[in-house]
Amino acid sequence: MSFADIAGFVCDQTSVRADRLTPQTRLVHDLGIDGDDLVDLMDAFFAGFNVDPAGFEARRHAGPEGLDLLGVLNPFDRKDDGPVPITLAILLAAAQTGRWGDDA
Repeated sequence: MSFADIAGFVCDQTSVRADRLTPQTRLVHDLGIDGDDLVDLMDAFFAGFNVDPAGFEARRHAGPEGLDLLGVLNPFDRKDDGPVPITLAILLAAAQTGRWGDDA
């Protein structure tokens, strides 16, 4: 398993060019893959690379899909500072170990 395998997967799943990808590239922050698109990409990743998704919580990594009415109604009720980044290095580590862990 190599970075080129992960980069190729991301290119195949999105319209992103390979020359934009580095191990530090973040799916949400740098590539704009968020909400349901992130969930779909991660489902394909887990299946395609035979990675156990136990412990993966999409809500930790993706913003809300559409308008976040609760956030609008109570803007002071913030639980965190935004999505936890998923980098291509994290995807590579998960593909190499066969298990999810966003602490790579």
